[in-house]
Amino acid sequence: MWAGYLIAAEIHYQNTFIDRMNGKNASLETAEKYFTLADEYAPLYLKTTFQLHWAKMQRLTYSLIFTDAPKEEIVQEIFDNLDQAKAYLKNLVLARLMKYFPPYPIIRERSNVRACA
Repeated sequence: MWAGYLIAAEIHYQNTFIDRMNGKNASLETAEKYFTLADEYAPLYLKTTFQLHWAKMQRLTYSLIFTDAPKEEIVQEIFDNLDQAKAYLKNLVLARLMKYFPPYPIIRERSNVRACA
């Protein structure tokens, strides 16, 4: 169930992102709802720490989108937990993080771009 919510959130996020790039004033509310549900359901179906860690990393990555708070602490927490991630999840997280580094204005530390590459 938690994986289904993550997939639904990803689909809604991508659709909203495309709409925003096309100039529409699209809301991320639906994507945020599904990320929240995935985060809540992961511990309920926990057979290993894999599900919980996956949901946590997805939540951290997408929280960069959903908050106006300083982002550096979130990015640091992501990097601190990245060693526990398997290759596929690590690729997803690092690809998302690349978006937040220059030339994008959210985080302006170029050394972090190399860490994602």
